[in-house]
Amino acid sequence: MGFQRKPYKLVWSEKSIWHGLEVRLRGMSIGELKTVAKLKSDDNTLPIEKLDPVIEIIQSAMIDWNYEDEENVPIPVSEFGNQDYALIIAILHAWQGVIDVPAPLPESSPNGKSLAEVSIPMVIPSSSHLS
Repeated sequence: MGFQRKPYKLVWSEKSIWHGLEVRLRGMSIGELKTVAKLKSDDNTLPIEKLDPVIEIIQSAMIDWNYEDEENVPIPVSEFGNQDYALIIAILHAWQGVIDVPAPLPESSPNGKSLAEVSIPMVIPSSSHLS
């Protein structure tokens, strides 16, 4: 018997407005991750006009969830794309957080160069400075 992949279960902390929501879905493939990354703006947000492919990716990965309407009627996964924008983005961010891919460094990043003020001098002081 081989190793069976397990679905991810997304849950939110008590401080979140989404506390109590549980979503089970499979992992995001590299292709899906690349698609989502291409759709994001430079500021790492997802413009609403680019949301449809992301909704399709999430919905195809969803196994189940415990989301209900105001009358406690369960909303099927097939209705995911018709839900609130904030909910869709919350699920996307939580799903991406599972794989923990860091955002690219901002353009203002020093690209790993250290500041001159904090660099350690590599010159051995002369003996006259030691007394």
